[in-house]
Amino acid sequence: MIAHELGPFGIVKRNAISIRGTPAFDPVYFDRLQAFGVVFPIPLSVARAWTHASGRAPVPLPRGRAQEPQAAAVIQCFDYQATEIGPYREIGVCALATPGNSPKPSLASWLTQVIFTREAHACVQWLPVNTEIAVAGGVDFFGYPKTLNRVEMTWDSRR
Repeated sequence: MIAHELGPFGIVKRNAISIRGTPAFDPVYFDRLQAFGVVFPIPLSVARAWTHASGRAPVPLPRGRAQEPQAAAVIQCFDYQATEIGPYREIGVCALATPGNSPKPSLASWLTQVIFTREAHACVQWLPVNTEIAVAGGVDFFGYPKTLNRVEMTWDSRR
């Protein structure tokens, strides 16, 4: 079965899937989410190792004071409070990436791409989640390196 629904970015084609016996749709939608992320520098050589197999290029950062060239990495924490496969939490560690044929990748060009195409590229290195179905969906359908872990988050509504 294929469904066409109005999603966050317009009409989205959603395919019916089964995640180890649990009916779902691809992409999986969520109703409530709390999230945060931090961009930080890592050595460009490390980012190249993380992105090499994907055919993508790491997003370099301006030289600054670092002795060796740096690239942009991110840690993102997601608390999916209501999804079609139940609530789950995940933490992602990845290198920001651009298509391998990008003429001159930069953080500015990466952000421009996100703004105008609503498409972001990253090479995920570590992706712990706290439910088995989230592991199965990520591994089986997307090839993400999801692992089952204890993931706890506390949100302070005063901040």
